[in-house]
Amino acid sequence: MSNHDQLSREAPAGRLAIGNGQDWRLAAQAATVGIFIILLLAALSYAQTVAMPVAVAVIVGIVLIPLLTWAAEKGIPHWLSALVLVLLLFAALSGLLMLLADPVSEWIERAPELGARLSEKLRIFDGPMAAFNSLRESLAGASKDKPGIDIYSELVRPVLGVLTPAIGQMVIFFASLFFFLAGRETLRRRFLTFWGDRKTRLEAIYFLGDVESNLARYFAVITGINLALGVVLAGIAWLVGLPSPLVWGSLGFVLNFLPYIGPAVTIVMLLGVGLMVFETLVQALAAPALFLVATTIEGQFVTPGVVGLRLALNPLLVFLSVVFWAWFWGPFGALLAVPLLIIGNVAINYMHPQQAKLPG
Repeated sequence: MSNHDQLSREAPAGRLAIGNGQDWRLAAQAATVGIFIILLLAALSYAQTVAMPVAVAVIVGIVLIPLLTWAAEKGIPHWLSALVLVLLLFAALSGLLMLLADPVSEWIERAPELGARLSEKLRIFDGPMAAFNSLRESLAGASKDKPGIDIYSELVRPVLGVLTPAIGQMVIFFASLFFFLAGRETLRRRFLTFWGDRKTRLEAIYFLGDVESNLARYFAVITGINLALGVVLAGIAWLVGLPSPLVWGSLGFVLNFLPYIGPAVTIVMLLGVGLMVFETLVQALAAPALFLVATTIEGQFVTPGVVGLRLALNPLLVFLSVVFWAWFWGPFGALLAVPLLIIGNVAINYMHPQQAKLPG
């Protein structure tokens, strides 16, 4: 008898190399979950215009729940406190836009001269660029026409398209935020009715509490960090002589809520305004270089360390979440990346009781 026949006889009945019936059931369940996730992502991508502002409103609403709870303890009705919070948020955003409107409009009006100044100050790279163009043309063939660079079309318009949300989406956001805050208790009770026995409902209550507390803690920490970075950027702008340091500080504070994308946009804007304001390339590069150092320290050490220690998030998962959601939903996806990761982390902990911290 060969060794192969002997191993075949000794193998347990019903278990071959391809697995038994239980393995196939697990594989079918995993495939079903995978198909559901793919279809859900496809639906969210197709309905991005509506789904994205609603998702942002829900996350912001969860962050504001502690203020709503405090108001309820003072006897203020939910609808009134929700209306006040929405109006305060709208006033804050309007004030920020008014603060940024004049300087940004002036920078946009002066954008056409940026091309000429850029060409003049980058003459030191003419030699390397000529060699690179010669090599490119020899490989791909010379182009018949070489149109100049339109700074507004190539730089300003895409940035404005990213940073300026549509009016309809803003209406959906504020309306969704108000109704979410005003009907929070009703939504909470409806959510709990999906669970059967008392133990499961108790776990669902603690799950919602953990999600709310973790998101509120995350936004409190990240707001403090961004405020400090905005102060640093205002100091850099004042130090190097850029106009409107307060505006730069406000831009740094707001844009840094978009991980990786916001600081990159800020650096590009610093470089563009520096090229228009200063006479030499070294002066124009001073502010972007200093801010790059500050945001690198913040992004690589401060934020991952503080957020990871307080919320037990892996920095690699944070980075991958930002990359995926920025690719999926753009800048607002990047804004939602870490909150969605926090919700997923809490959900996984409650799906695996051996890791969850349930009440005793």
